Amino acid sequence: MVTVNEKLRDELIAHRVHLTRYEAGVVSKLVATLSADDAELAAKLLVALENVPASAISVKKLAQVLAPVRDINRKSVNRFFGELGQVLKDFTEYEAGFGFDLMRSLLPEVVSQRGLLKKIDAGQAYVKAVTEPFHGYALKDWTDKLEADRFARIVNTVRTGLGSGIAPDEIARKVRGTKVRNWQDGALYKSRANASAIGYSALAHVAQVVREQTSTANEHLIKAKQWLSTLDNKTSPPCRIRDALLYTLNNQPVKHGIPWGDGPGRLHFHCRSTYTLIFKSWQEMGLLPDEISKTDRQRLAGDLPAHITYPEWIARQRASRQDAILGPTRGKLLRDGGLALSGFYTDEGRWLTLDELRQRDADAFKRAGVDQLQK
Repeated sequence: MVTVNEKLRDELIAHRVHLTRYEAGVVSKLVATLSADDAELAAKLLVALENVPASAISVKKLAQVLAPVRDINRKSVNRFFGELGQVLKDFTEYEAGFGFDLMRSLLPEVVSQRGLLKKIDAGQAYVKAVTEPFHGYALKDWTDKLEADRFARIVNTVRTGLGSGIAPDEIARKVRGTKVRNWQDGALYKSRANASAIGYSALAHVAQVVREQTSTANEHLIKAKQWLSTLDNKTSPPCRIRDALLYTLNNQPVKHGIPWGDGPGRLHFHCRSTYTLIFKSWQEMGLLPDEISKTDRQRLAGDLPAHITYPEWIARQRASRQDAILGPTRGKLLRDGGLALSGFYTDEGRWLTLDELRQRDADAFKRAGVDQLQK
């Protein structure tokens, strides 16, 4: 019999996997807004360079000359964080509802009937999320930091170009990059990568703030939380060592000495870890034997779920969920082709294409009966 704690863990792992895809799509769109004015920025830069004297120029004076460029940069960064803020607000509301609905669906009905299950205020959670630091800075501080960093890259690139005697149009290309290389060879590219990391981390931060507030509101039902790391070839050592470890609701280690740190999703940039909650037993919740069925008493015994790795978890999921996560072809290869999840990655953690998988193990495709490649 699957216990409530096992079911909760499995659903939270699935939720974390689906959030990874959601985050990728959202962050990609957000970063595109950051770059929307790059053409105008490059044009303003060319005009500004006409006012640069032939003699040496100080950093302070150069920054003054580039004031129109700085204004465009500020507008782009503010738009990025403005849209990120709205995304985070909507995401907070969704996560608050998801967490409450999931627990309500797993716990015996009497828990909700007696008003024991509490739903948090999404607005308050949002305020906490955007004002509480993640990776050392609150969201407003990240705005200022990204703006200053992006402008500094522009100034440094211009200074280097001027010092080398490079023509203004070439300096502008070094700032923006070139279309043939998808703008990835310009100074602004690093700032786009930084913005992407901030976006991913902000979403993970919000998810954890909502989980923490939900846990606190329902601490009378919960006795611990358990770290869940996405164990695959890309798992970081700090996350790998914390996988399956228990912590109290106020983040104290339980029978081990590994600190909680900033927590799952915030331990480092682009952290994919999450955590599950361990419900108390029905007796510890104060429920009476005649209020719940024998089956619910067995399901809600407060037992700790057996340790499971991500490959083990995905192997036991229903076919539709495997296909949704891996794609239909990889799902068939996992179920019928004899390929383990680790076989979908290189030793360096890169996700193999289906063509590369076929070259590695054509027999697996035959065993799975996969004739055509699908994503």
